[in-house]
Amino acid sequence: ALEIDRKVAGDETLEVATGLMNLGSVFRSMGDFEKSLEHHQQSLDLKINLLGPKHEEVAKSQLNIGLLFEEQGKQHEDLDFFRKAKQKFKQAVDIYSQVLGDKRDSTKKARKALDRVRENLPSGDTTEEDDDDELDDSGSGVAVSRSGMTQRGARSRGARAGGRRRAEE
Repeated sequence: ALEIDRKVAGDETLEVATGLMNLGSVFRSMGDFEKSLEHHQQSLDLKINLLGPKHEEVAKSQLNIGLLFEEQGKQHEDLDFFRKAKQKFKQAVDIYSQVLGDKRDSTKKARKALDRVRENLPSGDTTEEDDDDELDDSGSGVAVSRSGMTQRGARSRGARAGGRRRAEE
């Protein structure tokens, strides 16, 4: 189907992006992380080019890539994958919140995924790209930290030294 879409409409269409996303999901179900990530990333890049960075379809691709990283984190007990999943889930939540609002199922699903992956990270674990500030659940647009405090806690709290870390269960 993807090849037909490419022949009929060209390589730069939403149909091709959807086909790439679907192939990514197939490869994920087959356990082929590399091919899955490759297809999901191609889909995401194409959607951003076609629709812009703040679109529901872009959020869907971010969520799918996050799910892939989360699965790898569980399989390999590697916190780096959970951090990547957290980043993708946060991007999906941000886009869904802005585009659809906080009450929509897509936003709630992405927020649940973000909360779930945070449970696999040590308390206080953050990355440079994610300072754990997000919109509050009321949808008011006020940024609050996960702890509800306005100041950010120590970045190293709960973190251990080293690159790869085993997930705590």
